Amino acid sequence: MKMVARIKWEMIVSCDVPARPRPLALGVLAGGRGSRLGGVDKAWIEIDGHPLVLHWKALADRLGLPLRVSANRDTHRFLDYGLTVWRDDAEDLGPVSGLHALSRSVARGGGLLTVPVDALGPVDTVLQALLRHGPGHYARDATGIQPLVAYWDASRLRALAGEALRARRLAVRDLLSAAGMAPVVFADIEIENLNTPDDLARTGARLPR
Repeated sequence: MKMVARIKWEMIVSCDVPARPRPLALGVLAGGRGSRLGGVDKAWIEIDGHPLVLHWKALADRLGLPLRVSANRDTHRFLDYGLTVWRDDAEDLGPVSGLHALSRSVARGGGLLTVPVDALGPVDTVLQALLRHGPGHYARDATGIQPLVAYWDASRLRALAGEALRARRLAVRDLLSAAGMAPVVFADIEIENLNTPDDLARTGARLPR
């Protein structure tokens, strides 16, 4: 049976803290256009009465990790909540540009966990499993590869994403391959994303006020 669940505030604040052998940060990709939702900024879509980005802040706080957000608009809103924002070097180049920006936020030799801001489901379970496996891994759930849910060596990501941007190779899967990343399989878990009005209705999510 597939495990499909939307983010729960209680779940996030009560998750177990895994051991970590190296400094790392949790990076949230929030630079998308949300075009199929009328251009809405997904970071501020609400689940259980809280904006998505604040759910990630709660998880990062619980894990004792600094939170880094890749965003390109309304950065003052993030700053109002004490969130550190890293803008893409070049806008309109997709998530590879966001990954490159986030990689620059981590000290040399550090690690970077990444998630899209609208990832729903038992993502905390997935991230903890990635932490246990170490850098160089990404999630593959019941529906297939989740290339943005990954644990990167930040320095390697910085170099490879920079090369990819210069060559305009903008597929994240190609970046995973170039980095020699390996999948961690979650056969009974499905990670969902908020891409359409139907997704909002199904998950009970609300557009920003």
